[in-house]
Amino acid sequence: FPTRRSSDLGLAQFSQNYVSPNWYQGGNSNVAILGIISGQLNYDNKKSVQWENSGEWHMGFNSVAGESIRPLSTNDDVFKINSKLGIKAGGNWFYSGTVDFSTQFFNSYNGINSTTMVTSFLTPVRLNVGVGLDYKYKKIFSVMVSPVSYKYIYVEDSRNVDPHLFGIKTGERVLSEIGSSFNSTFSYPVTKEIQLDSKLNFYTNYQSVEVDWEIVCNMIINRFMSTRISINPRYDTSVILAPGQSYSPQIKQLLSVGFSHRFH
Repeated sequence: FPTRRSSDLGLAQFSQNYVSPNWYQGGNSNVAILGIISGQLNYDNKKSVQWENSGEWHMGFNSVAGESIRPLSTNDDVFKINSKLGIKAGGNWFYSGTVDFSTQFFNSYNGINSTTMVTSFLTPVRLNVGVGLDYKYKKIFSVMVSPVSYKYIYVEDSRNVDPHLFGIKTGERVLSEIGSSFNSTFSYPVTKEIQLDSKLNFYTNYQSVEVDWEIVCNMIINRFMSTRISINPRYDTSVILAPGQSYSPQIKQLLSVGFSHRFH
């Protein structure tokens, strides 16, 4: 029989995190409060169709020593919606299509007491659409190769935020291009109390590359308490740099302990 599976998770945690100076969303190393709301809704007819849907909203705010302009700074702000529809091709292979949408809601700045804004409301808006073949191993591992992938980025606030940060030319608000992508997910319950998840996204337009890898480990302390460790390396050569600048890896690390609850 077809199955429909849904789950929702809410987190409110005290956190310590490290943000490299060139992190593409801005932010600072600090002590902060983090809130996460996430949910999944999946469909499987047990024969030929699998449809996976997920959404996340991260909200993080902090007070930073030496910051005199703003009482609170934004250190984590992302809203994501992902959908993947697969039709069985044979064995563990599926013909698949994916749609990934993400954006931000709050202003963030490039450092302490900086007035240089790097993100703001709906800046940027990202949309990635891909079609290709997806290899799935049970509910643990998935690798999707998309020979044709569409990348769209929109900047609402081009006056205060430099569009070069997202590969958009001066005087424009939109980046729209065709390329290829590779996406891998890994989800494994190490023990009953420890869950390890990994998402690796690679995109190229054959002139530049964008690689984003997120590794998250959730450890349950009791019914309402948990610890979350996340590491997010990133490398992006689509950014338009000023003369004399060079591309370098970015990294964001988070360690948090606090309240969590899963709704089934």
